[in-house]
Amino acid sequence: MANAVDEQDYNTFFEYRMDQYSKSGIVGRDVTKATSEFGEKIFQLVVGNLVSMVEGSRSRYLTNNFTHR
Repeated sequence: MANAVDEQDYNTFFEYRMDQYSKSGIVGRDVTKATSEFGEKIFQLVVGNLVSMVEGSRSRYLTNNFTHR
């Protein structure tokens, strides 16, 4: 975090060329106030939601495509 800098926040979803938006490679508000604990909470939240979505999709796919007759 010693090299973190607060830069202008852009309304982008995802770009491969982040160097066009950020000199430091970091995009967001108040990045100098970030902590590893908060990053871990966000990571767990995102992964947990992704797992739920994948499991739900898998369950629906299996139910709709492999029903015993």
